[in-house]
Amino acid sequence: MKPEKLVDMLNRIAAFYEAMPDPEQACADVASHVKRFWEPRMRADLYAWLDAGQPDDGDLTPALRPLAARALEAHRALLVG
Repeated sequence: MKPEKLVDMLNRIAAFYEAMPDPEQACADVASHVKRFWEPRMRADLYAWLDAGQPDDGDLTPALRPLAARALEAHRALLVG
C-alpha cells in the first residue's frame, strides 16, 4: 500500500486518540489499534517507508502526527513482530 495512504490512515487514528487525558495510554492505544486492525503487510510497508527516511513523494506523503510517530517508535516490537 502506498505510504501516503498508510500515513493518512495512521494520522486519523492518532487524531482520535489525542483527546485522551493520558498521553502514554493514547500512544499505547494507537499501537494496539494498528496491531489489531492492520494487516502485517501494511505495518511492514509503513516501517519500510520510515526506515527509508520517509522519502518525500512531492508533497503526496503527509507528515506523521506526533502521537502517531511516538506510537510507531515506542511500540515497534509489538507492531513488527
